[in-house]
Amino acid sequence: EKILRRMIELHKGGSHDVQPNRFAYSACIQAFASLKSKEGAAKAYELLREMLLAYNKSGDRAIRPNEVTWSIVIHAFANSNEPGTANNLLRKMIELSALEEYAEVTPNHVVFTSVISAHAQAGEGRQAEELLREMYDSYAEGKESLKPSVAAFTACIQAYANASDAVTAVSRAEALFDEMWTRTSDGEVGVKPNGGTYSAMLDLYCKIGGNENLSKAESLLERMVDECASGDESVRPGQRAFSSVLDAYVASGNDKGIERVGLLKQRVQDV
Repeated sequence: EKILRRMIELHKGGSHDVQPNRFAYSACIQAFASLKSKEGAAKAYELLREMLLAYNKSGDRAIRPNEVTWSIVIHAFANSNEPGTANNLLRKMIELSALEEYAEVTPNHVVFTSVISAHAQAGEGRQAEELLREMYDSYAEGKESLKPSVAAFTACIQAYANASDAVTAVSRAEALFDEMWTRTSDGEVGVKPNGGTYSAMLDLYCKIGGNENLSKAESLLERMVDECASGDESVRPGQRAFSSVLDAYVASGNDKGIERVGLLKQRVQDV
C-alpha cells in the first residue's frame, strides 16, 4: 500500500508517467485479500471504493475496477467468513454489469461458488442453494460462464451438513445429491458427485446420528468403495470418510457397525 500511496502522490505532483491504475490497485487489493482476515477484506473493500470514487470523479477508464478487482474483494469476504457481505457485493456486481459501461463486470461461476462456500461455512443451506438456483436460471438464459459445477453442488450439500436444522438438512442434501446423479445421467457434464460430495453427505449423516442416518452413511461409504473398485478413483474414500463413519459408530456403541467399516477399509486398500 505504501508503494500505491507513493504512486498517487507522484501522479498528483505532475509525474504523469507514474499512474496508479487498476493493475496497481488490484495488486494491493490482492495482497490484503490474501490475508484471509476480516481486517484484510475490509481494507480490500476500502481500496475498491477508492477506485470507484476516483473513476467517478475523473472518468479515467484506466482506474475503473473490472471483474477481476470485484472478484478479488468478494473472495476476500467469502474467505473471511462473511457470507452476507460477500453476497451483498455479488448483488452490486450483478447490478453494475447491467450498465453498458460496466458490461464486462459480470460474475462467473467461480465467484458464485466462492459465495456459496462462504454460506456453507456458516451452515446457511437455504442461502447457498438459492445461489445455485440463480446460477442455473442465468445459465438457462444463455450465460455460459454461470453453469454450476460439482464444486457448487458440493458446497451446497456441505452448507446443509453444517446447518442446525437436521430434518431439513438431510432432505435437502439428499435431494441435491440425487439431482447431481440425475443431471449426470441426462448427459450434463461436470456435476457428477466426487469424493468431496460423498464426504459432505457422510459428514451430514454422521453429525446427526441415529440408526437410520448411520445406516445411510455406511451404505454410502460402501457405494464409494464399490465405485472405486469399478475404476472410479475420484470417489476413493480417504481417512476422513472412514473416520466419520467409524467415529459415529464408536459414539453409538455399535460394535457390528465398527467391524463392517473395518472390512470396507480393508476392501479399498486391496483395490
